[in-house]
Amino acid sequence: MTNTMPIVNPWLAAVAPSPIVEAKSWVLGRSFPADMPLIDLSQAVPGYPPALELRRHLGELLLDPTMHGYTPVLGVPALRQSYAAHLSEFYSARLAPAEVGITSGCNQAFCLALMSIAKAGDQVIVPRPHYFNHDMWMRMQGVEPVSLDFRPGSGAVPNAEDAAKLIGPRTRAIVLISPNNPTGAVYPSATIHAFYELAERHGIALLLDETYKDFLPEGARPHALFSDPAWRKTLVHLYSFSKVFALTGYRVGGITAGDALISEIEKAMDCVSICPPRLGQEAALTVARVRS
Repeated sequence: MTNTMPIVNPWLAAVAPSPIVEAKSWVLGRSFPADMPLIDLSQAVPGYPPALELRRHLGELLLDPTMHGYTPVLGVPALRQSYAAHLSEFYSARLAPAEVGITSGCNQAFCLALMSIAKAGDQVIVPRPHYFNHDMWMRMQGVEPVSLDFRPGSGAVPNAEDAAKLIGPRTRAIVLISPNNPTGAVYPSATIHAFYELAERHGIALLLDETYKDFLPEGARPHALFSDPAWRKTLVHLYSFSKVFALTGYRVGGITAGDALISEIEKAMDCVSICPPRLGQEAALTVARVRS
C-alpha cells in the first residue's frame, strides 16, 4: 500500500502524543452521575468559571467593534503596563512595560522563550519529573532535555550542585517551575537563587515558570532575583493569568525578560499567532485592575 502521508519533520514525529489527549480519550462519550462527577485534575484546570461579573463585562465588550482586530504583537499597552506594575510591586523591583510581553497562555510563553534562546543541537536542563509540554516542545525543536533528578528526602526540590555537573558546551538554559508542576513542590528562595547564580556564572539562561506563584501564602515573596541589576542577562520569567483567574479558555500568559530578548520574542510571536487573543487580554486587564 502506498504511503500517502506527506514528509514529516522527524523531530516532531519522534515525540509521543500529549498524555492529556490520551487521558481525555478514556472518558470520551461517557457520562457521570451528579453524585459522582468526574473531577479533571489533568492540567490543574480550575473547576469553576470566571467570576460572573467578568463574564458579563466580556459579553458587553463583544459589542464593541474595536475588540475584534489585532492588538500589538506583545499585547495591549495597558495590560503590559499593569502587569509590569504588578511584578514591580510583588517583587519590590523596578520593571518596565517594555520588559514584559503578553502571550497566548504560559505554554506559548515557554515555547517563545525556548525558540529565542536555544537552537537544534543545544541542551536544556530540566528537573525530573518534567512538565510534559516543556519536554515535548524541546524535542520538537531538536533541543535535548537533560534530566536533573532530585535527591531522596528533598521533597522533590532539585539541587543546584547536581545541575552544575550537567552543564556542558551545548547547555543553553535551566528550566525551573515553582510551585512545581507536576510535583507541587515549592522551591525555597535559597534554591531558586542558587540556580540563578549557577546560570549566571555559566552565561546561560534561567527560565523560571511561576504559573502558580499567586497560590503561595499571601505576602510570601518567592525570591528576590529581580532586585539584581543584572537579572536581564540571565532570567526569563513566565506566568499565567489563565490558571490564577480561571481564564484557561482565553489563553493569556506573560513573559518577562530584558528588552533585547523581548525584541527577539516579538519576532517569533508575530510569526506564530501575530498577537494574543484580544478578549483574553481584556479579561486579564479587568482582573488585574481589580487586583491592584
